[in-house]
Amino acid sequence: MIRTRYQLLRQGGVYDYDTGQTLKLGDPGWDEYQAWLSAGNKALAPADKIPTLDEARANIKSAISDIAASLRNKTTLGISPAEIMAWTYKFLEAEKIVGYGAQTTLANIKASNPRIWEEAEYRGIDARDLAKKIWQKGSAFYKMEAAIAGISGKHSDAVDALADVRDVLFYDWLSGWPEV
Repeated sequence: MIRTRYQLLRQGGVYDYDTGQTLKLGDPGWDEYQAWLSAGNKALAPADKIPTLDEARANIKSAISDIAASLRNKTTLGISPAEIMAWTYKFLEAEKIVGYGAQTTLANIKASNPRIWEEAEYRGIDARDLAKKIWQKGSAFYKMEAAIAGISGKHSDAVDALADVRDVLFYDWLSGWPEV
């Protein structure tokens, strides 16, 4: 894990994470900071204040949640909230029909899977064919949701496990997200 020792401060000076002190030109420790920079090291970007560990965790986890929400929105772009609400019910019905295969009669579908039956009637297609379409579309959606939720949770768990604010600030939470 990349780790830095110093954080630039917008109000001037640098914060030394190792000593917990703010340094300004002429302060004891300033020459050590300059030598550290001369060795090719880089300080963290300017900040108004040094975040506590809990603040840093909360900020990064908020950014992780924002990425997850953005990917979910992209996954469902152009789909109405009403259709999204119906997906779970239709997918569960479709899964039962597809799982039973040829054993599923149209009468059985009409009696136990009314949402699919009605939609198939309006579309003018066999309810078993509609169930396959719903199951395929739903499976792709749930696979994408599993990837988004899994990576989001993985990054959040990793951030919670970090014990140093610098490790939190340098944690690579942008990796591993699925392509949408």
